[in-house]
Amino acid sequence: FIIFTLYFAITEFNSLMKRRCLYLKSFWSWVELILALLSLAEIGIMLYTTYILLGFNSPSQEPKTDSPEGAFAQYQQAAFWDQINTYVQGIMVCVGALKLLHLLRFNKHVGRGAETVKKATGPLLGFFVIFAIVWIGFAMLAYLTFGAKEEGFSPFITTLQTLVTIILGKFYELSDQNGMMGPLFTFTFITFFQWIIVTMFVAILDVAMKQVAEEHSQKKPETEQVADLMLERLQRWVERLPGRGKGRSSSLIKQETNPIFIHCSFQWMHYLGSFGQRRDISLLRR
Repeated sequence: FIIFTLYFAITEFNSLMKRRCLYLKSFWSWVELILALLSLAEIGIMLYTTYILLGFNSPSQEPKTDSPEGAFAQYQQAAFWDQINTYVQGIMVCVGALKLLHLLRFNKHVGRGAETVKKATGPLLGFFVIFAIVWIGFAMLAYLTFGAKEEGFSPFITTLQTLVTIILGKFYELSDQNGMMGPLFTFTFITFFQWIIVTMFVAILDVAMKQVAEEHSQKKPETEQVADLMLERLQRWVERLPGRGKGRSSSLIKQETNPIFIHCSFQWMHYLGSFGQRRDISLLRR
């Protein structure tokens, strides 16, 4: 892991030095950079935590005082860095999952999902602004009304967390002096968020998904064309094996004579490198 992380970090640093501003303009470049920095931080934290744990049995690392507080401070320090290590690992796994989605972009479902989110970015930003304003407004109302009497509504940060759990389906029996604000707040909050806000979110994604589907129906994206090319090469390789049929379907021949397909194939063969053999290029030109 350490060797791979160092190689990966050096590669990303060299790419940053060569491309400079162009590197920082790409979202996936930021993902690669953050993943490299998190991996380096993970190595540093892991080594430092191991150093603290090994120092427990070393006579030179014994506490300066004979009181129990000195030994407890060492264990508390080790537990603190172990907790930080857990946080870093969690964030690193999350960023790694984003990178995995980028690597799976040749799958048409993953590619369309990414394009849908990209096309809906503008409307979603406006939606999240409205969501934040309404959410904070309900949180202030709940904090001022129920904060002094109900568990889970004080302090204000806890109120925000409680409202999230209410959206996810957890129910709180709220009460006040006159017995009206609790049921009224619960009904209004659940109705507004689960029937209006969530519907707006789904509608934005639905519109973006329809636009992406219309664009793909007119022309296949390059990632899908490259995936088709790879599957065709695999099928052709299997047909060359002993005992397999030597015939070729007319659909493959028609696809190979498509100029758009040929141009995309040459472009991605040059990028990937593994498709740049002259023998395969001659097969495409037939």
